[in-house]
Amino acid sequence: MAEVSAPDFSGDIIRLRRWLMFMALLTLLGAFTGVGYFVYGNVFGPVSDLVSVLLGFSLYPLVSEFYRIGPEAQTGIKLTEFIIGTVAVILMIAGSAVLVLYGMGLDQLPAGIALGLQFTAIFFQGVWLILVGIHLRNTGEFSAGTIRVGLVAGTGYILFGVSSPFGSDSPAASIGALIGLIAFVYWAFRIRKELSRTV
Repeated sequence: MAEVSAPDFSGDIIRLRRWLMFMALLTLLGAFTGVGYFVYGNVFGPVSDLVSVLLGFSLYPLVSEFYRIGPEAQTGIKLTEFIIGTVAVILMIAGSAVLVLYGMGLDQLPAGIALGLQFTAIFFQGVWLILVGIHLRNTGEFSAGTIRVGLVAGTGYILFGVSSPFGSDSPAASIGALIGLIAFVYWAFRIRKELSRTV
């Protein structure tokens, strides 16, 4: 497999692999606490909201590091990818922070607004994943299978984001969330494995 073209090559790839692992583990924890909240109620609520905040902060290093991968000829798609990813980060952190403050009684905004921000953030994360897939495919340095898994993850997140206004427990939203979560975690581990061959 050809080397990934990135400034300060080894350091960038090592950081990206670490953040991918951290993000995958946080995603699993977020799924666990989210299910716990819907099954057992408010016991898991604060933990789920805190994990969502951490997910937002952890997504930005991925957005930043993926932007550095690939030739300058891809600046257009990479810049679009970076902007969309950054919007997802901002919305995710804002929505989660409002939920945390709401749970502490420090924010009077309706919880629905915070949930709306989170659902929109997940939609944008899905779009970002698809743009990352296009970007990585154009480098010719990652396997088609790994790229397809990322596209599936992005599609799942988009389906969840679009369907959630009709109820986060609607069949379409549930299917989108399940597909997105499983595919994203699998994609993160596959990307890490392929990146390890370049260091």
